[in-house]
Amino acid sequence: MVIFRRNKSITALILSCTLCLIAGGLFYGIFLHDKGPGPKEPAASTGETKASSRSNPSDETKAADTGFTVYIETGHGREDSGRWDTGCSWSDGEKDYEEAELMIPIAKSMAAYLRSSGVKVVTDADEDNNRNLEYTLDYLEDHPEINAFINIHCDWENAESGTMPLYRTEEQLELGKALNKGVHSLIDMPDRGETHREDLDTLNSEKVHCPAVLFETGSIKEDNHILTEKYDAYGKGLAIGMCDYLGVEFKESSDPSKSDL
Repeated sequence: MVIFRRNKSITALILSCTLCLIAGGLFYGIFLHDKGPGPKEPAASTGETKASSRSNPSDETKAADTGFTVYIETGHGREDSGRWDTGCSWSDGEKDYEEAELMIPIAKSMAAYLRSSGVKVVTDADEDNNRNLEYTLDYLEDHPEINAFINIHCDWENAESGTMPLYRTEEQLELGKALNKGVHSLIDMPDRGETHREDLDTLNSEKVHCPAVLFETGSIKEDNHILTEKYDAYGKGLAIGMCDYLGVEFKESSDPSKSDL
């Protein structure tokens, strides 16, 4: 009888342990296993956020969008006929320089910095100066939402060194001053001052319903080292000036060329 009772107690103990093990396994499978270890959940969440950002690259841009649109024209360049209009040109004896090509990096830089500041930009610099002024004026006439227009040029070889924004109206003068100030905040070069002109389509055309400035960036000869070596800083200065004119906070991106605006 004692042996039977002892065996019965052992059997009951084994059965009890077995039931505990089964219950524990079921609890783990139902309540813990599907959730997985705690540290992995944030990692999965981070991965999903990055994927969402990549699939919607304009989300950040929309959040920073200021509502302003600027048209940047690179002076001269490709005409409707396909002919390349060089603008002014100059050679240092080793290399030939053309206005239409020199202005492309400056215009691209300005566009990139404006885009990183939430300003939408339309520019022929995106296609390496493949439009002309006539096309630009027609575009501006059809798009009254454009808030400002800058036509970027450099002056001929016999011109004096320095910046020279050209304007006709008081509104254009204010834009020219802001752009000029922005450039000189970064570039050490002479200032020829804002200059009144009455003979330029950029400033006179009735197709332009926004403030417009023709910006002479400098002499193709006297300021060649600036135009060829400091084009990024030059474009940045123009962007700073434009942001100041629009009342927009200038935001420098670590890689402004990747903005989607």
